[in-house]
Order: sequence, then structure tokens, then C-alpha cells
Amino acid sequence: MLQSRGKAFADIISRFDSTFAEEVIYSTYNSNHINRYFSEDCQIIFQDSGLNIEKYQITLPREPSPEIQAALESRYPGHKQFSNNGIYAILQKPETGLVTFLFVMPTLGKWINLESCTYPSVGKETV
Repeated sequence: MLQSRGKAFADIISRFDSTFAEEVIYSTYNSNHINRYFSEDCQIIFQDSGLNIEKYQITLPREPSPEIQAALESRYPGHKQFSNNGIYAILQKPETGLVTFLFVMPTLGKWINLESCTYPSVGKETV
């Protein structure tokens, strides 16, 4: 997130062959399979979805060093959450009781729907 395309390519090619380096650069900078959302963007999407957020949890956290955190905040103004590698969320559709469990892996660009179920109107059961 801090290196330019050219710098990243130079670093990779110094340790691996060109085929691998080109694939990594393509996947990182060009592929539409990479999620370009920040954690804060996911929070906004969930908040604006019209669904009740039953649970929102950062997963697989890895705190950047203070120097890297400062560099990331400088490069990406308005964003401060750089420690997570995924988001676990439980969202509920208010009218139906339908609950959706999501696990978001920002680097994979996937919104993985782990499970959906409808709770009985009498009360919630543990899933």
C-alpha cells in the first residue's frame, strides 16, 4: 500500500523470476479481484445498507509499526484502520429476521456469505 508499482516490481524481481513478479504486480495493481475498499468503507456500506448490524468485528489483526501507520495515514487521508485482514459481520434484515453472516477479506475482494438463516419470530436461536 506504500510502494509504487515500479518499486514493488523491483523488489519482487530481485528475489523471484520475472513471470512471478509480473503476476504479483498485475494482481496487486490491475486485477478486479482485489478489493479496493478500506475498513472504514465497509463500515459505511454496512451502515447504509438498511440492515441492522448485529456484530462487526475486525479479524486477523496485525498492527503496523507506528512509522508505517503514519505513512499509510499520510498516503490515504481519512483512513486509520490498517491493522485488519478481514471483517466478520452479522447483518439482519429488520422486517424478515433474515440474518446474514459475512466474512470480508479486503485483500481478496470477496464478500463471503458464510450462512443465511431466518430466526423464528418467537425468539432468536443460536446458529
